[in-house]
Amino acid sequence: MRLIFGTLIFMLFFTGCQQKLYNLEFDKTKKIKKDKIKKDETKKIKKEQSNEDEVQDGPNELFDESGETKVPFSKNDTIQYKDIDEVRSVLLLYSSNTIGKYAKIASSSALGYALSSKTPFLIDTIDMSTESLPSINKALTKAKQYGHKDIIAIITNKSYQNLINADFADDFNIFLPIINKNNISEIRDNFTYGGLDYKKQLQLLTDKINGESSEFYDRSSLGFLLHKSLINSGGNLKFSRIIEQKDNSVRNIIAKNRHNLNSSNLFLNTNLIRTSMILSTLKGTRVKTKRSLSTQINYSPLLLTLVRPSDRSNLFITNSIKDIDPKITENILLLGGKVRFNWIGFATVVGVDHFMNQDGEKIEPNIVENQVLYGIDIYKTKDGAFVRR
Repeated sequence: MRLIFGTLIFMLFFTGCQQKLYNLEFDKTKKIKKDKIKKDETKKIKKEQSNEDEVQDGPNELFDESGETKVPFSKNDTIQYKDIDEVRSVLLLYSSNTIGKYAKIASSSALGYALSSKTPFLIDTIDMSTESLPSINKALTKAKQYGHKDIIAIITNKSYQNLINADFADDFNIFLPIINKNNISEIRDNFTYGGLDYKKQLQLLTDKINGESSEFYDRSSLGFLLHKSLINSGGNLKFSRIIEQKDNSVRNIIAKNRHNLNSSNLFLNTNLIRTSMILSTLKGTRVKTKRSLSTQINYSPLLLTLVRPSDRSNLFITNSIKDIDPKITENILLLGGKVRFNWIGFATVVGVDHFMNQDGEKIEPNIVENQVLYGIDIYKTKDGAFVRR
């Protein structure tokens, strides 16, 4: 007679080489046999778990006297499955020193999705100190030792070259949540690119407007990407101004360029704070644009709080995050993940779904030449919500 039940075991490992390993295993269909654990080791694990909130924002690696990694348990020591091949195994790879709070959002979102699945799963997370080539080499070596085949690598564009040059990079199926293949020069067949197509979002906006355009952008890599894309879009751009960090008075900048902004289609290729300041200042400086436009960069509920409804009544924003199953969303939220307004959380879930969901309908089924093709919707704001047009 088959016994059906679910068990979740969560262990927090701190490993050497400036890497942290989180190991999660879950089986909803198999009876699990736990190995005997020594009392002193059990106390050690409990102590590490109780301090999780204290160390999650900074490194807290454990080393032995020789500097080698201390791994209290391997996954084979922890849980034994009768049919290990039935367990879906995914590795999350990132550097929390590089992506900050998004590391926790990504791992929590991945776990929330996996808990909603009917498939037994194992999720490992390796937190590298940096995105350097040596760090990635060590991480992939560890992934190979643990027998992983599928990796979600939350690597930034500037470190992509380190990933493709790393040892064993060709031995894995790798999903990249924040890299779009159109923004890089070298494509790998074993990589799936899950990054957002900001150029396509921007092109959709320019295709919907007529008349002259103006733009504010910032000095971030995304700001420059959007600025360059806008210039190449064929739109009638008559005015463009970069907002520098040292620019303390957005009001003065807008007032001095009132004649360039009036009656134009204003593109806001700036971060959320700058965008909110610009929108809140336009009316006070007697500037009346035809409309304001922005991409995913400003699709955030915080915008609804920072800007009065009257100051964003003519704002149009593109979004490629689609609604997913409410039960999955609830599980993700309960674990501290985010998918509704957070691209890294959403794209990480798309990656987990890509590897784990072999038979059902996928969240994002359209993958063409290794690039996930996300849909794009245009939204306006109404009171305290985004409304699809």
